[in-house]
Amino acid sequence: MSTQRRKFLAAALIGLIAVSGPPVVGTTSASANSAVFNNTNGYGVTQASPMPPAYTLFTITRPETITSISTYHWDNGRGAPRAGVIYILVPHSGGLVKAQAQAQGSAGQGGVPNANWTATFNVTLSPGQWQVWDSSPTTWSYNSQSANAGFANISGNPATSAPPTFRPCFYNTYSPLEMGPCSGPKGTTITIAVVLKLHSPLVKVMFANGTARVVIRSLAAKGVTPGSFYKFPAPAQLCLAGHGTSTWKAYAWDANGVSNPKYSQYGDEGNFGEFTITGC
Repeated sequence: MSTQRRKFLAAALIGLIAVSGPPVVGTTSASANSAVFNNTNGYGVTQASPMPPAYTLFTITRPETITSISTYHWDNGRGAPRAGVIYILVPHSGGLVKAQAQAQGSAGQGGVPNANWTATFNVTLSPGQWQVWDSSPTTWSYNSQSANAGFANISGNPATSAPPTFRPCFYNTYSPLEMGPCSGPKGTTITIAVVLKLHSPLVKVMFANGTARVVIRSLAAKGVTPGSFYKFPAPAQLCLAGHGTSTWKAYAWDANGVSNPKYSQYGDEGNFGEFTITGC
């Protein structure tokens, strides 16, 4: 793979999309309170720009609730100024994030600052392949013993039940929310998934189409942690007179009056989803 192509792939994963790469699949564990995946080792490590040569993929054969993920950033003894964000991606999907969490940093070998990044999760994954991503791929440690994939140590527990079948169809990189499906007739169940911890529960969802607005205030769910879901039927008001179909952008507010665009250091992220009403 050319350097130019690798730079594009790294930029895409950081900002917009997750793309497929050579599979690096580790061993999974079925026992409780144990490593779900661990490709770390005690051999010498390196790093590469713009990213490790291989993607860190892991496969589970049963539903697992992921509780923590750690990555390593030795960077030739420099470590990192601060810990960043660790992501769980749906591989080969065009960049869908299942969950993400801010990591906490701790010193590595020899006191290297913030070499260890550890993020806490509470998300249940269905059986299949998943991808770990890291917000600083240029300093993400790897070696030949990890098959040139960034180090990751994943812990979790076997889930008591399978997670809800939810695949978002619209993705905004820095939004704490994802939504699906993206089309259907009135009454279609719309699901909003929390992928980044909210400050407080959602209390309002607004759909916008030009100057038209439709507001949903009857949100029964109160979840704020990644893996929480909000569900409601697509309202009949999304059908505009004279239109067989109409596409609406979705925005949300929490109990503190904070809107979805305020959750990121990057400022206004815009809408977190779109829905096209059909059969009007």
